[in-house]
Amino acid sequence: MLKKFTVVLVIVVLFCATPLVAKEASVFDIGIINAYRITDIAALDYQAYVPSLRLQAYVAPWFGIAVGGTYDYLAYTDSVHRVYVSTDAVVRAPLGMFEPYLAIGPVFLLKFPNTVDPTPVAAYTYHARLGFDVYLNDWLAIGLEGDLLLPDVKNFVSSIAGATIDGTYFMDNVVAGIAIKAKF
Repeated sequence: MLKKFTVVLVIVVLFCATPLVAKEASVFDIGIINAYRITDIAALDYQAYVPSLRLQAYVAPWFGIAVGGTYDYLAYTDSVHRVYVSTDAVVRAPLGMFEPYLAIGPVFLLKFPNTVDPTPVAAYTYHARLGFDVYLNDWLAIGLEGDLLLPDVKNFVSSIAGATIDGTYFMDNVVAGIAIKAKF
């Protein structure tokens, strides 16, 4: 039993040791994000899946830009299908194996009614992402992130200033997920 444990431990250490000695941060990454709304997590509704695909490019080791797309299915609202297309400014701290980041940017929302002829209704909003990645090797990372969608920025800022924002707002507008990224 001790031999098996030692072999597994050595493999894990060798697999994870590469990023600890890496001196350069990634320049580009492709990420698949598997997420759920906090409301759905609290209700244990794991059928309300919110998948995303994101491309990020870094012009400096600490700053980059991202473009992403998210699909959301909401059967209980006026629009059934939603597609969020976002562009973000990303600030990160490449600390070897651990890489926290913050991203803020506009979101373009397309709503598709559940009909044969889906006519998109466009809307602009903003969002903020906060998360971290852990390198598994020099090209693969896994991370956790939270994404706060701000449907009305003025209302959000005034409610923060007046300390009247409640937990329901965050439960409805925060998406938490696991990101799997290929980094180059």
